Amino acid sequence: MPHCHVTKKWCNKFSRSIRVRELLYALMFKEHTVYNRNFEQIHKS
Repeated sequence: MPHCHVTKKWCNKFSRSIRVRELLYALMFKEHTVYNRNFEQIHKS
């Protein structure tokens, strides 16, 4: 999980929602790949 530059409370909520989304997107490989790519770009900036 990328380092969060926000409060821990928000980070924890965000982390949980991401894990749930990852499980859903894992069922749809193409969308899952696009999502992860976008997620990485957001956290690199």
